[in-house]
Amino acid sequence: MSRIAEKRLVTRPRQVLPGEFYLITRNCSQRQFLLTPDEEVNNAIAYCLAHAAQRFKIDVLMVMVESNHHHTVIYDQHGHFPRFIEHFHKMVAKCINRYRARRENLWASGETCVTRLLDYETVLDKIAYAAANPVKDFLVERAVQWPGLSGYRYLIHDKPL
Repeated sequence: MSRIAEKRLVTRPRQVLPGEFYLITRNCSQRQFLLTPDEEVNNAIAYCLAHAAQRFKIDVLMVMVESNHHHTVIYDQHGHFPRFIEHFHKMVAKCINRYRARRENLWASGETCVTRLLDYETVLDKIAYAAANPVKDFLVERAVQWPGLSGYRYLIHDKPL
């Protein structure tokens, strides 16, 4: 195997720093609508998110799950976000694949998009971006109308998800 081919087999390293905010985005395989909202899907994803967040001490500030992707804004006090992401995505894939009677990959094979948010203005901007995503995609007129898992309803009522 050539050195170029060898380098492609290893994912790029990510800088992991405690006390940082991140926007995490992940797409479904082939942009399929595998996360189409219903009570079972919403509950499964909420459970997986809460379990992973508690296990790795991650604060979830906003989550928006559309039919083929999710946006999640987190605060990682201890530098555990890579393990959080791995665990969360693995659990969601198992739950949704079981529910949909599938055996193939739930998530797209590309890397999860992780963007470090460098200041509070950017954090607020990404929270608003995630909350408004179904409106931007012309799925609903107002963010509160989205039937999928959304932290927006909880945020505006100052309640934990």
